[in-house]
Amino acid sequence: MAIENKFALVRVSNGAVLNGKTYGMFHLVTAQTDAQVEANGALDEHAGKFSEGTGDVIIAVMGVGGTVKGKIYVVARTGGDIALQPFEDETGA
Repeated sequence: MAIENKFALVRVSNGAVLNGKTYGMFHLVTAQTDAQVEANGALDEHAGKFSEGTGDVIIAVMGVGGTVKGKIYVVARTGGDIALQPFEDETGA
């Protein structure tokens, strides 16, 4: 599903179920940079696709058509506000 021709975002799977709540896995592809994707409000209009709270995951491919970068994000949803937290390994990298 296109988001103002900026992103292609689709739920690819229902993920884990914890305490009766199902978390989702999403795939995002965009020409935008990771800074643009991570900007406050970038995904807010599609908050309804994500689970309330923290736990959904986005696999993102950004910079398509230019310098491509991939990241995995944990999604935190509070009402209509979406915040993305990049995954880090145990060293914080």
